[in-house]
Amino acid sequence: MVVPEKVEEWLQQSESSLCLLRCGYWLSLAGADVTTNQDNITVSIRRKNMFTPQVLEEIMDKVLEGDML
Repeated sequence: MVVPEKVEEWLQQSESSLCLLRCGYWLSLAGADVTTNQDNITVSIRRKNMFTPQVLEEIMDKVLEGDML
């Protein structure tokens, strides 16, 4: 997640909406190498992998079809 410098400005909510400011990125770790490191694992996420409603729908469709476990 990329959040505003002032964390209290990150989230806006009301009875009719929930708005997260800035953006998030996603990375599937399916098929990633197994590691014994239990403390810190560094991953690289491409900026083009922005987490959007469309991407969420695509991921959920793949999970439903059994393509992404």
